[in-house]
Amino acid sequence: MTVEFRSILRKSVKAAHLDCNKYTCHSLRIGGATHAHLSNMPHSQIRQLGRWRSNAYKKYIRVKPLAV
Repeated sequence: MTVEFRSILRKSVKAAHLDCNKYTCHSLRIGGATHAHLSNMPHSQIRQLGRWRSNAYKKYIRVKPLAV
């Protein structure tokens, strides 16, 4: 990600009154991979969208188990 994009992201997070220290460009990759997974997108497509060449994409999928 470019310096310019990081700056825009930081300003957007501030405008939403969120903690800038909790959101980074990496957060977008995590959110995108998790959303795609929860939308039942095939893992081959998730890898392609995130430009992952290995199974590293699996570390970006963050699904918390439901409390029962």
